[in-house]
Amino acid sequence: MTPTTCNAGLPANSAGNFNPKSPLGIFNNTDPNGAYILRVCDNAAGDTGSVRVWSITIDYGPPTSVSNNSGVVDGYKLSQNYPNPFNPSTTINYTIPKSGLVSMKVFDISGREVANLINEVKTAGTYDFKFNASNLSSGVYFYRLQSGNFIETKKMFLLK
Repeated sequence: MTPTTCNAGLPANSAGNFNPKSPLGIFNNTDPNGAYILRVCDNAAGDTGSVRVWSITIDYGPPTSVSNNSGVVDGYKLSQNYPNPFNPSTTINYTIPKSGLVSMKVFDISGREVANLINEVKTAGTYDFKFNASNLSSGVYFYRLQSGNFIETKKMFLLK
């Protein structure tokens, strides 16, 4: 097996769930009784990040069905945060179909920006962002995702 370089092309301060850009094709038609090495790399400068959970599933044998899920991201999507209402943290899921600058901000009911969650270039994919609002008061807040010409805003409730 040929070693590969660990570099997902992501900014060092990226957070969320990441998947390989393509299937691990080097294992196709490989003897399942072989010995293999899985390398998980953290390319963050200063080693400021951590891998909390990771997994790998290896299936072998003849295919039994064909899935319509091609892994291709269709378009932009901002999902409703969960849980909602929340205290003090919530998860915001979003999808972007192509690489580009991503901005996510949180505003209070009067339209004042209270948090700048993301302002960086991201690769195409689906991400989960955990927002900790422990420094905010109970109330209604709005979170806005902007990438390219896409802008979408959703409402969330913080109950302390």
